[in-house]
Amino acid sequence: MKNIILLLLSMYIFGCSSVDPQKTVEESSYHFDTPEAVIEVYYAALRTGNKDLLNSCFIDKKNLTIVGKMRNIQYKIRRKRIVSKEELAVRNSGSTPNVLKEGDVELFLYETIKNNTEEMTFILRKQGGEWRIYSHSLGYYV
Repeated sequence: MKNIILLLLSMYIFGCSSVDPQKTVEESSYHFDTPEAVIEVYYAALRTGNKDLLNSCFIDKKNLTIVGKMRNIQYKIRRKRIVSKEELAVRNSGSTPNVLKEGDVELFLYETIKNNTEEMTFILRKQGGEWRIYSHSLGYYV
């Protein structure tokens, strides 16, 4: 029993395990059935440095690159708003073209990396029965 504990402890200390973390992310059954699920996948991809998983979160399959893993990134959704037909009429009354469509979802959240917190906004759109990120803000510190 003592040998098993020592083996497990050494595997933990030296990062040796029988499950490859990158492979675990790729083989996980992530779903895009809700806007919140897409955001969960987005942040999982950032934490693990999985470029393909990150790009799968976007409608237009962006070719984003990730410079390393962002293990310390956290998020908290603070508000969700579904874009209504009435809201579109108000937003479209100005001279600036509106990118939103009826039924889009805006998620407002806090993103924290180490001790820096930014306020982020994501616009998600349903396409082919699944949700994807249509656009997002670059954020600003709060």
